[in-house]
Amino acid sequence: MDGFELVQAIETELKQRKISKAKFYEDTGISSATFSQWRKKIYAPSSAALKKIEQYLGIVLTFEQKEKPTAEIGELTPEQIKAIEKIKKMPPDELARKMPALEAVLDM
Repeated sequence: MDGFELVQAIETELKQRKISKAKFYEDTGISSATFSQWRKKIYAPSSAALKKIEQYLGIVLTFEQKEKPTAEIGELTPEQIKAIEKIKKMPPDELARKMPALEAVLDM
């Protein structure tokens, strides 16, 4: 299944188990934005994200990337490059304080 089919399969499982998407996002640490990007085939799910979902739902998912995502690692937008440069210039103590928030936003 591709990203769109994967999202549909997950949503079906959530409905059958009466688990809200909000609870799913909270419990797995996968954001609604990430989920939306999979649906739109902007990004492909990582193996770590698939494993989280499989463990959470107790199922096996077979992901097959049928077409290249529209955004590839290495093809960064100017905004992404600017953000990375800001992070690289942060003093270590400031980076340490902000890292939990960055990890949460980036689904790390």
